[in-house]
Amino acid sequence: MWDTTRDFRILLAEKTLKYLENTLLNAKLPGQWDRRGALTALKRVSSALQSVKYSYLPARELASSDLMKELQKGAVEILSTLGGEGWAERFLEGSKREERERVEEQISRIRFSLNVLYNLPSRLMLGEISEPAYAVDIRAGRVLSATHHPEDRELTLCKVSCGRAITVITNVKGVEEGERYAVSLLPPRRIKGVLSEGMFLGSDSGLLRTDRGEGELLTDVDEEYLREVRAQVLSFIKG
Repeated sequence: MWDTTRDFRILLAEKTLKYLENTLLNAKLPGQWDRRGALTALKRVSSALQSVKYSYLPARELASSDLMKELQKGAVEILSTLGGEGWAERFLEGSKREERERVEEQISRIRFSLNVLYNLPSRLMLGEISEPAYAVDIRAGRVLSATHHPEDRELTLCKVSCGRAITVITNVKGVEEGERYAVSLLPPRRIKGVLSEGMFLGSDSGLLRTDRGEGELLTDVDEEYLREVRAQVLSFIKG
């Protein structure tokens, strides 16, 4: 019997619920949105996830279960309370110049959280695994642009398309525009004033390139490329 109470994918989703709740409670987003409705939907997601955690079902069976459908439904409801399609762009357009940095960070936190919750079934389809790195999405990302970080020329600021556009800041040299690399979607954090939303997978031999389709979930990554992602995931769960 698979112990779902110890599955890192479920544990990270559980931690993400608290992260999202804190974000929604404290968010100061311009314009109208339904905070109360979002928190109500979040409670339903939390209830579904608790049932998932203590289901002890095989991972692939759990991925296609009614519990997962209920969890995904709740994530969609939260998105609806924010305004549905184009919600993030509307909040950014409506923000004042002095508010923009804060609004941008709150949007990134919400996007990360909803992705973790909605795509949990896809990660569970990997089966019974014990690798913490697969608790977050690892996707094929195409580099749209790669420029110097405005505050540190030793860092590269990249715009990466991996199903949606994210910002990745890296200290690895030689990132090539148009190339596809493995990228993990992580909780956003500021690196010298600029928000980074993910991390390229790399090792002593360099970044991990991929020929998989843009945005495709990667499931067969060599262990040597997973070390830093693993550390980030475990830090988030324990933090």
